[in-house]
Amino acid sequence: MRPRIMARMLSCITLVFVSQAVAADPLAGDTVDYRLAREADAVLAPDEGTVPTAAGSGTHLAPAVDGDLLGLAASDGPRIDSEAWIAAGGRCGTVEFGPPHLPRAPRKGETVAIEAAVTIPIAFHVIYKETTVNGTLVRTGYVSATRIANQIKALNAAYAVCGITFTLRSIDRVKNNTWFAMSMGSQAEQIAKAALAVDPGHVLNIYTAGPTNNVLGWAYFPWSYVETHVMHGLVLLHSTLPGGSAKPYNLGDTATHELGHYLGLFHTFQGGCKAPGDYVSDTFDEATPAYGCPRLRDTCPTPGLDPVWNFMDYTDDACMTGFTSGQSARLRWALSTYKRGLTSAVMLLATSPGPTTVAAAPNPFNPTTVLSFRLEEPLHVSLRIYDVAGREVTTLVDEERAAGEHRVVFEGRWLAGGVYFAVLDAGAMRARQRLVLLK
Repeated sequence: MRPRIMARMLSCITLVFVSQAVAADPLAGDTVDYRLAREADAVLAPDEGTVPTAAGSGTHLAPAVDGDLLGLAASDGPRIDSEAWIAAGGRCGTVEFGPPHLPRAPRKGETVAIEAAVTIPIAFHVIYKETTVNGTLVRTGYVSATRIANQIKALNAAYAVCGITFTLRSIDRVKNNTWFAMSMGSQAEQIAKAALAVDPGHVLNIYTAGPTNNVLGWAYFPWSYVETHVMHGLVLLHSTLPGGSAKPYNLGDTATHELGHYLGLFHTFQGGCKAPGDYVSDTFDEATPAYGCPRLRDTCPTPGLDPVWNFMDYTDDACMTGFTSGQSARLRWALSTYKRGLTSAVMLLATSPGPTTVAAAPNPFNPTTVLSFRLEEPLHVSLRIYDVAGREVTTLVDEERAAGEHRVVFEGRWLAGGVYFAVLDAGAMRARQRLVLLK
């Protein structure tokens, strides 16, 4: 996980951020705005200030000042790139845990990796916050589709040497001040991911937010959880995406770095100057993380300068230029060992069993609508209704269902008019449908 150094951090940020401690009800006082997912073939820009709604109509967000431009993008820790920030070891929050025998190097004779090129779909979850400062609405972390597209370009450039490319599957946006301030392992992180994750076994989920604890982002190693667990994915400080304000970490390589952890790479300074280090033989030993771009740095008695140019160090984004061939081999070995679902993700997007959509007719409705979905094979299905605050309203289905077409009636007679969401989970698949109840 990369630590965070922000230019012009304001001491008043504590007035904007919620407390790091998560309340018993992490949604209390927050408004959750589930925006319609934008699939990869949809028009991605311009999208600033536009909320997609049913029937193709658009509703505009209320005018607001960009909190990132005001310096309100981070907590009240030391400024990014300051000596205090570096001394605190800030930047990456990734922590290794899980069975100790798993973070290993490929064994002799073991199938090393997938030989074919791999394309991995990405679901982006933009978590933003709104606050009022001196009577002015301030919106922080509302990342545009243009910056998301540029982030994917940065990932493709970095991982091309590894034979891995990335495509955009969907974008959704959520306004939630508690989730925005999540920290690694917090209740806020767990609840946000449980609500938003898209098929973690086959899709890379990336969450942009305003993490606390003075870090730029984090991920979980592939052996930390089972492959399909919702905790997998990247969490990034939103201003580290290309064009953000987190200089010198705003070229998109925080995502490159955390993705390396997600796919099994350690920091180049793992273990210091002692073997086995980062389990890769062609990255030279490094005693401690490097900051800035000290190209002639040499902290270990073993041959070779510190790999400060490597994506798995802590240097500035502009200093990071690549992976070694050994890291590339380890990435592909980890994919074949721990992330098999990702290797066939593109095919699975089109053909995997399970629901791809949940339909509602009529919609808008009053007082009843029929929800329908199709299963290619028998699966355990849950179909729940949520309100715009993320609270569960009712459970319509929670049982095994046979393959085929299914229809479920949703009765809204006793509910207030407004927007609701039907969330369907079947196996590893998840689908959502926005519902409008007219009263």
